[in-house]
Order: sequence, then C-alpha cells, then structure tokens
Amino acid sequence: MNLQLDIEALQLGEYSDSNAIFGLSDDEIAATVSIKGEQALRHYSFNEADRAKLAKLKVDADAVFVLLPEAPLEQAKSQVYQDTLALVPQLAQSKKVYLFPYGRCAMQLALRQALKLFNQQLAGSIQVLAYHQDERLAATQALEQTASIASECFIAARLQPAKRGFAVPWASYEVQTSDKSIAATVAALIQRYRGQCGQELTQCYMPSALSSELMDGWLAAFQCFESSVGSRSQVIFADARVGDLAACTGLFNLCHLFTHYQQQKHAGLSFQLDISDQTYRSAMMLAWVA
Repeated sequence: MNLQLDIEALQLGEYSDSNAIFGLSDDEIAATVSIKGEQALRHYSFNEADRAKLAKLKVDADAVFVLLPEAPLEQAKSQVYQDTLALVPQLAQSKKVYLFPYGRCAMQLALRQALKLFNQQLAGSIQVLAYHQDERLAATQALEQTASIASECFIAARLQPAKRGFAVPWASYEVQTSDKSIAATVAALIQRYRGQCGQELTQCYMPSALSSELMDGWLAAFQCFESSVGSRSQVIFADARVGDLAACTGLFNLCHLFTHYQQQKHAGLSFQLDISDQTYRSAMMLAWVA
C-alpha cells in the first residue's frame, strides 16, 4: 500500500516554513540564544502568535494518532497529552483517538497501526499529531549546562492511501532488555533487515540528538549494514540542526524524507532508524512510488 502524507502544520519555534526547516530553501533557520542566569541556552520556542495559529487547527480525520513521550500510558496522558489538548482544542472533540507513548519510536509503531486500519478499511484518513517542549524551556530554575539545543515543536500530518507516495516494504522493532547491550539490539534490527530484505540503500536516516550511550550503541552496530550501505549511500542526520524532538522525532524524519522525495531530492530506497531513551528501537525501509 502506498501512502500520501500532507503536512498540515509544522512549527519549530518561530519557524513554520517546512522547506526552510528541512534545508530545501535559501532561507535558513537559527536557534535563538537566551541567557538564564549565567547560562546561555540555544532554543526554538513558540510565542503567543504561534500558539494562536495552532489553536485553529482542524482535527477532522477518521482517526487521530497522538505521539507521546516514552512513559506508562496514564502518565503520558496526564502530561504531554494534556499539553497537546491545550494547544489543539479540537482534539477533545475527536471520537477515535489512539495514543502512542513510545518516544522517538512512536511514529514507526503508529505507522504499523495506520496500515492495519487502511487495509481493513476502518479509516480513509488519519491525522498524526506530535508535540514536544524541552523541559529546559519550562524550567523555573537553571538546569545543568549543556550545549544541546532546547526545542519546542508541533507537527500535524495527514496520512491516506494513494497511488503515488511512499510504501513501507519492510519494518521491524526491538524491545531493549537488561541482558542485551544497545549495540546488540540495534545490530539485531540491521541484521534482520539484511536477512529479510537486504537491498542497497540510498538514504539512511540515523539519529544524532541522543545521549552518548545510545549514540555509541548504534554506531557500533552500523558496521552490520555491510553490503546494504555503499559508496552511493547518504547518511542523513535530520535532527542535527533542530535538537532532540522526542516524540516528534519519527514524524519529523518521515516528513523530511517525504518532502525530499516529493521534490526529487531523494531517489532509491531509504532506511529510518529511531531509538527511544529506554525501551524501543525501530527501523523501516521506505520506497517512493511515483
């Protein structure tokens, strides 16, 4: 099944032009620098005008998927889900809402459910909503000094079956357990791809806004790609300019990838790896059908 993806809202701090955010225009985005006490913080954060614009978003699809941070469901519902309701009031009127509290892996796991609903003809369109605000932006006290960017981001995208769009020929995920290293868990995903599919990849979307432990883990596993990643393969760090987007990450990557395909900046097959803070590691191979 091929899917069309329409970006209905993309707000990264004060920026809402997807081409600028995805590096597809001459306009550049830049994080604001604020001084808190004796600390400098680079950030993308909303102003009241941004919030007023997002409050008008229509939520009218057959089903609505809300991507949430990695947490037990009740905890996720009481925190970021309530923040999302406050940001998009029409969400409260939706009768069929699915919650995905899987952090950076939420989009990939949500996409599995979306394909089921479409295949069973239980939905004709699905809206996917994701909101993230770095805790440093809401902190009343100075936090530990860090060079990373603190981001506030909201994305709303609509998925529906289409003749032209992207397909997901292969997808899988792993659950991290205490008896396995991060490298072993990610390597299992990559080796599964090579065994079940193994086609050469043109684009590899890999995460960079991670803790050093998670980053070292997937870097150690990357060698398992071997013949699937060649001299023509491009490794893309879509989060490098925007910081950690938490539950927005997977959807941000998918929107980045789809837009590049749509504008003929990408060709061939793409691989997307997402890694949550604690438990989930997900991967998928995507193809563009013109």
